[in-house]
Amino acid sequence: MKSSEKFALLARAAHRASVKPDYLAWVFARYADAERKTDEELAGLIGASMIDLRRLRLCLIPRSESFAADVQQIARMFGLDAGRLAKMIRHVEALQGMADDREAEGVGEVGLLMAARARGKKQNAPTKRKEDDLGSK
Repeated sequence: MKSSEKFALLARAAHRASVKPDYLAWVFARYADAERKTDEELAGLIGASMIDLRRLRLCLIPRSESFAADVQQIARMFGLDAGRLAKMIRHVEALQGMADDREAEGVGEVGLLMAARARGKKQNAPTKRKEDDLGSK
C-alpha cells in the first residue's frame, strides 16, 4: 500500500472517529469548532505534525481515573506538550458539561434569549407603576 493510500485511510478513520466521544478526534473537532481553529493550528497548539494529528485522533480519550498518566503516555508517544494536550481536553470537557447542563434544564439558546427579554420587560414594569403611583398622590 502506498503512503498516500495509508494517509487517506488514516484521514477517513479519523473523520469517522470525530463523531464518537471516546476518541481524541471528537475532542479535537469540538475544540476546533469552539475556538475556530484549523487542523494546522490544532497541530501547532499541541506540537504535533499533521500526520501525527491524524494518528492522535484515533487514540482513546484519557480515562478520568488516570487522566494525568494517560495524557503523559500519549504525549510521550507522539512527542507532544502534555500540558497543552491536557488543557485542550479539559476545555472541551467543560464546554460539553455546560452544553449537557443546558439540555438537562431544557433551556437552549433561544430560551436564554427569551428569558433575557422577559426580564427586561419585568424591570421596566415596576418603574411605570411607581410613576403612576406618584401621579395619583
